Amino acid sequence: MHTKESVETAIRESIFDVTGVAKLEGNSSLVGKELDINPVAFLYIFDILEKRLRLPVYDVFTKYGYNVMTVDNLATALLELSKSEH
Repeated sequence: MHTKESVETAIRESIFDVTGVAKLEGNSSLVGKELDINPVAFLYIFDILEKRLRLPVYDVFTKYGYNVMTVDNLATALLELSKSEH
C-alpha cells in the first residue's frame, strides 16, 4: 500500500532520474518555466512512475487537468488512483 510520502518520493526520484532536477517544492508547477522540464520528459517520468508504483499513471489525466502537475497534487491523485485500483 502506498502512502502520500512514498508516492511523493517516487515522483521526485523519477523526475531527478530523467531530468536531473533535484529541488522540487510540493506546490511548484512541474510544467512551469521555473523548472524548465521538457514536456517530452514526462513520457519517461510517467513510465518510470508506472513501474515503481505499479499504477496506470496516465489515468490521472482522465480525472484531472493540468493543475495536477505539482508534486503534491500528483501524489494525491496517484494515491487516490491506488485506492481505486484495490
